[in-house]
Amino acid sequence: MVRNLAQEVTQKEFHEFFKSHGNVRSTKIETFSDGKSRGFGYVSYETAEMAQKVLELEKDKLLLGGKNFEVFLHQPKDKRREGGAADAKFTNLFV
Repeated sequence: MVRNLAQEVTQKEFHEFFKSHGNVRSTKIETFSDGKSRGFGYVSYETAEMAQKVLELEKDKLLLGGKNFEVFLHQPKDKRREGGAADAKFTNLFV
């Protein structure tokens, strides 16, 4: 999951940033009905190792549209309630 995205970041810029760090299956910035960014999005990599590389980037490298953003591994709601999914291998990053 990716959050705190600058409103000006385009889907293309978003995709290109994450593509530069590994083989991306898909990317998506969530938008309101008027098309404006909701400030977060999702990235799916081919492998968990590729997603991990982005998670290990220094915070000053996580910059788009002149604003730093945050990245997290996505955890399904049922796993969050159980205290996490320590053994699970996720490849989705949500922005």
